[in-house]
Amino acid sequence: MTLARSQSSSILTAMVCAGTVTAQFVGGKATRDALFLASLGFTALPTMVIATSAVSILLLAASSRGHHKISPAVLVPAAFAASGVLLLVEWYLTYKARSVGAVVVYLHISALGPLLGSGFWLIISERFDPRTARKHFGRIAGAGTLGGLLSALLAERVAAVFGIAAMLPFLAAFHLFSAWLVRRLALQSEAAGNATARERVSTGPTPSGWRVLAEAPYLRRLALLVLLGATSAALVDYLFKAEAVTVFGRGDNLLRFFALYYAATNLITFALQASSSGPVLERFGLGLTTSTPSYALLAGGIGGLIAPGLGSLMAARGGESVLRSSLFRSGYELFYTPIPAEEKRAAKAIVDVGVDRVGDALGGGLVRGALLLAPALQYPAILSLGMACSAAAIVAASRLNRGYIHTLEKSLLNRAVEL
Repeated sequence: MTLARSQSSSILTAMVCAGTVTAQFVGGKATRDALFLASLGFTALPTMVIATSAVSILLLAASSRGHHKISPAVLVPAAFAASGVLLLVEWYLTYKARSVGAVVVYLHISALGPLLGSGFWLIISERFDPRTARKHFGRIAGAGTLGGLLSALLAERVAAVFGIAAMLPFLAAFHLFSAWLVRRLALQSEAAGNATARERVSTGPTPSGWRVLAEAPYLRRLALLVLLGATSAALVDYLFKAEAVTVFGRGDNLLRFFALYYAATNLITFALQASSSGPVLERFGLGLTTSTPSYALLAGGIGGLIAPGLGSLMAARGGESVLRSSLFRSGYELFYTPIPAEEKRAAKAIVDVGVDRVGDALGGGLVRGALLLAPALQYPAILSLGMACSAAAIVAASRLNRGYIHTLEKSLLNRAVEL
């Protein structure tokens, strides 16, 4: 009875925490995009994406070193709190030097945001065993989507009344509240004291993440899926944002558009998570479920070639985003549940953030190449490259089911030996 009550409390805390974490990220993306594009224009976007990837990798290296010395239960909440304070400094900076502030905000949200999200899901995956995770991760992700929807609606209202930069103190509040909730969730996990929690907490030194990846073909295939998905999304994202600037200009209306766009995608994501994430996982398995964003971008890309414009690009980018935040997220996090805690702590952030940022940089480089080599055909060239990466991601996802089953079997056998 006590164990069930403790687990129910942890699930509730995880759902509230997911909502707050996603709220700060979704609202941050809308603010980041509008502030940067209004200050510097979309032509600077590919270079900024590459710079963001470099900063992300540096932060990832610092985070990996920190995980060797500090428990995630301490490090992750501290990172959320520091991020909230930094947002307040950036808010002041946007009034003193708007272009500089826009660049700093873009680097902050794009580089640190995914690292914070990865840390949250690391704590979640260590709290629950694979069976419980499969049952409840869809609900936790759904709560996160609902938080993102409310944050996007808030961003639209703030932009309409106060302007783009006024959203930054709201984001700071989300970060500070997330720090408190993540810390509370970590303490609940420690207080539970059940067999699963004890088995999944590492007592030895954390191995090198690169060594773990080198010795685990399953994780390398997972990293390849992330790389291809990030590259294809970055390519289409450039076209989508360039078209948005062309249609809406570079004023506060741009933030209102992005806020409404993110609100709509989060609303559809929430409906999809609530109605389909569990049944899709049970019927089609992890491999097909995690390839759904690539199918959406591939189909949307075909539509974009047939009928170019903001509408078709919004459908392609929005469809990819919706499925990545719903079905993909529900399946992707399950891939990590059978991995030993010490290996997961070492490798998860590298795959979630480092490989994802490399994919962004690769996408930005391909965009720059298309602009230089084929400026007259940049639209179909960039869109075709994104579709090709999506097709490759579908192939990579189809090979992950067997690796998951093998890793789960190995994990169960290791636990049996320990018992």
